[in-house]
Amino acid sequence: PLIGKAYVEQIIDKLHATLSEAKGMSDAGNMEPLVTFISDVAATFFSSVKGCLLLASAEELLMTVFQLCAQDQTITHLSDALLLKLQHAYTAGIQSLITHLGAGVTEGTLLHNIAIWVKSQLLTTPLTVK
Repeated sequence: PLIGKAYVEQIIDKLHATLSEAKGMSDAGNMEPLVTFISDVAATFFSSVKGCLLLASAEELLMTVFQLCAQDQTITHLSDALLLKLQHAYTAGIQSLITHLGAGVTEGTLLHNIAIWVKSQLLTTPLTVK
């Protein structure tokens, strides 16, 4: 690799922090170009770097991408086109995870953490038909 693992971890960590900030904003519309860039970088990273999800920051980034995809658009204010980009990034990450690490759902794994988050959302968030 051209960039050392420690530097890749720092880059992914910064991308994750920025995406988390956008997720927490009440109006992410002004963050759309930035979120678009991060979702494109994440999709490329997840699909082209073998074993990328061995990095803790990459797992955190994938979790945040999933959360943005799963939340109500009235909360995230993300466009349909951007949601498709985020779904592409999430799908690339999950495919990488399953290909390189297996699909086990044991405690502490990403898939387990996603399941816990989904359960929490179902139990605490007012749900609409969409």
